[in-house]
Amino acid sequence: MKRILFIFTFLLLFVNIGICGAERLLDDENNTSEQTPGLKYAEKRTAVPEYRDFSELSGKTVSMLTGAPFEELVRSKVPDVGVFTYFNNITDIILALKSGKTDACLNNNAVAQLAVNRDPEIAIFPQKLRESRFGFAFAKGDPNKEKWQATFDTIDENTIRAVWEKWTSPDDSVKKMPKQNWPGLNGTVKAAVVDTVEPMSYTGQNGELMGFDIEMILLMGKELDVHVEFIGMELSAILASVQSGKALLGAGSIIVTDERKEAVDFVEYFPAAFVLVVRSEQDQAVTPADEETAHSTAPTGKSLNVLDGKRIGVQMGTIHDKVISERIPNAEILYFNNFPDELTALGADKVDGIPTTEMVFSQFQKQNAEYTIIDEVLGYIPTAFVLPKTDKGALLQAQMNEFLKELRENGELSRLKKVWAGTDESQKKMTDYKSLPDINGRLSFETEGDYPPFDYVRDGETVGYDVEIAALFCEKYGYALNVDIMNFSALMPAVQSG
Repeated sequence: MKRILFIFTFLLLFVNIGICGAERLLDDENNTSEQTPGLKYAEKRTAVPEYRDFSELSGKTVSMLTGAPFEELVRSKVPDVGVFTYFNNITDIILALKSGKTDACLNNNAVAQLAVNRDPEIAIFPQKLRESRFGFAFAKGDPNKEKWQATFDTIDENTIRAVWEKWTSPDDSVKKMPKQNWPGLNGTVKAAVVDTVEPMSYTGQNGELMGFDIEMILLMGKELDVHVEFIGMELSAILASVQSGKALLGAGSIIVTDERKEAVDFVEYFPAAFVLVVRSEQDQAVTPADEETAHSTAPTGKSLNVLDGKRIGVQMGTIHDKVISERIPNAEILYFNNFPDELTALGADKVDGIPTTEMVFSQFQKQNAEYTIIDEVLGYIPTAFVLPKTDKGALLQAQMNEFLKELRENGELSRLKKVWAGTDESQKKMTDYKSLPDINGRLSFETEGDYPPFDYVRDGETVGYDVEIAALFCEKYGYALNVDIMNFSALMPAVQSG
């Protein structure tokens, strides 16, 4: 009998206690079209990128849109890139890629995701060039920005993900714009939007402006009870329209940068990344008939519906029970102190399924063939290092955010994930955090110690992905570090109480 696990996607964020920032990157740091929830509208595919490491792009040809100033960004990852070539539109770039005239092409993650979902001959290169956020632009100091930000913060995570999947899907039949059928008692606002960047904001066949950005604006407009008049224009004109007051907000695949922040304010609404698209090494549709041979452990079911009315184990102190109640309302929830207890209960048939993450599942999948996963993702949940709401906590938050940004930009976070998500323990070398000097004080880091690869005990020492990031942070900022273990449910109160 297969033991069922179902997957959350977790991301690492640094936030103050009580503040839940929500980044929703596909498959954490590394994304391939095989793992993309947007493919639920089509056949499931396994697309393997032809190139998987920046070193493999040495001497290769990289293409981008004419006028896109990203040569140095590529060189920062591939110093000895061969040649840059330029095209006037995405269609021409993809044709050049498939015909072998170029080896990789650069774009943002939205455009790239739609392209690979539509075409099995291409895949997203697994290492990102740079990460940021997509943003809606408002005039500097405009108080309306705070109202729209507060409204965005009320939108459910699953709703945002569903809208993303819809617009990056290869199935154009699902791409219908919602009607502005609310009263609009608070008037009409103008939104300046790019009209040529599919899937974010573009002009459809009937002349209607549509896309992920457009629908997200309408979701907020409905909550604010305002109607939105969309004005299509080139990207170069968007910020000027907002600054001059001709439009309240601007949108259209706008990626937030420090330079742009000096000119306008942003409501940051979705993870953005500059990525490369390469040819796929192999692509095959996976049908129910051949799933057993395509996967080492064939899923018992593609849908969460197989757990309707079943017993599901969750860990006390987590928000898993809330998510499960929303997604599988007829489930019977049983509570456990820690993840090992959940696994034991699953193996003993005391529960029918437990939630976990892909990184955790990868640690024991090969050694535990009786476990399998459900294809449908349960939820996308932000995770965090939790800090106290004190002056010291605010300082640590600023330092950690700066540190995490640096790790992302230089590729170190992706490398760490790859190492700790792997099964080769010899590659998982820890920073010697017990010997870090006490230059700027000593930090106490509390963790579970039984949730590999994030935190676990090896040879009497607490190690893991989270622990290594904390150790590297302390090493850079001059903190000594104590690492201790406590029950998950006690972590938040321990931080709050000091």
